[in-house]
Amino acid sequence: MLSSYLAHLAVERGLAANTLASYRRDLRRYVDHLSARGLATMAQVAESDVVAFLASLREGDEEHPALVASSAARAVSAVRGLHRFALREGVAGHDPAHEVRPPRQLRRLPKAITVEEVERLIAASGPGDTPLTLRNRALLEVLYGTGARISEAVGLAVDDVTRYASGGGSGGAGSGGMGHGEASPGGVGSGEAGPGEAGPGGVGPGGVGSGGVGSGGVGPGGGHGHGDSAGGGVGQGTKAGDGFIGGEVRLRGKGGRARIVPLGRFARGALDAYLVRARPFIAAHGRGTHALFLNARGGRLTRQGAWEVLQSAAERAGLSGVSPHMLRHSFATHLLDGGADVRVVQELLGHASVTTTQVYTLVTVDRLREVYAAAHPRAQR
Repeated sequence: MLSSYLAHLAVERGLAANTLASYRRDLRRYVDHLSARGLATMAQVAESDVVAFLASLREGDEEHPALVASSAARAVSAVRGLHRFALREGVAGHDPAHEVRPPRQLRRLPKAITVEEVERLIAASGPGDTPLTLRNRALLEVLYGTGARISEAVGLAVDDVTRYASGGGSGGAGSGGMGHGEASPGGVGSGEAGPGEAGPGGVGPGGVGSGGVGSGGVGPGGGHGHGDSAGGGVGQGTKAGDGFIGGEVRLRGKGGRARIVPLGRFARGALDAYLVRARPFIAAHGRGTHALFLNARGGRLTRQGAWEVLQSAAERAGLSGVSPHMLRHSFATHLLDGGADVRVVQELLGHASVTTTQVYTLVTVDRLREVYAAAHPRAQR
């Protein structure tokens, strides 16, 4: 019964792998609880058995620590779903969990860091411009610049990134190496012209146009980017306009739902530097992968690896308690502070319901109250 329900959640409901793993763990604990009470089938379960399980979640036992309200609520939700499924499939004639309510959770406001703290964090990506430092900087810029969950960021493929110019042309990110033009020691910048004005040449999303590169801008001449790669393939170019306006990333969220999120100038610049000057060299250590962010061995960067990147940068920046989700919170809070509509923020975050997004408006209102209390002459005591 349990395996059938989990298959239903995976196939029909499309639950994310991490959510599915949590449900599996919770439900196995529930099945053990029922077995200890001498219950072998779903038809034998009474409401008192479900209530006793909820109590064991909150109080803990010899084998399991007590769960906080949010974790207990998730487990009860899984149990309620299991019994609904059993009733629907005809395995049981009643739903003993129908009236059992999960524990009430205290509403915790999301924590965000300031714009200045974000800048300090990204500036502390690592020493110099080594390949791993460029990767770290690109990862942090993407996390903050798109509001991606950490699982969404490490799940990105190179082809999920589209970089384009204001002239209108666009193309995939690519992972190619340098083109035939000569680059300055600074390599490719973040899309702004180096010494002298950038000509009408093009930049390949995977490489540098054949007209050469200044300290960040495109040299004169040059059309499509083409040239030998450094372990990453051949960059296919696009025509550049007067200046870059960023790009887009395709993020795959919970339940496999995909969304397109704009890529700003800073994130675009960090990705440019990483894709051209770092990723090909890191990829040379591996067996080949389409993953955007790579570990030092050339394989896909894991969630734990991304956590370590963030924690190391936070320590160097003198920031404590920073998590990947805090960057997501900061992304949403700073957008709302800047006047963004909550429905737009909902779409960018990939929330199924605007109710989930509205918690960020409470943070902004609190900030407004603080500013009002400190600045308005009639508000001061």
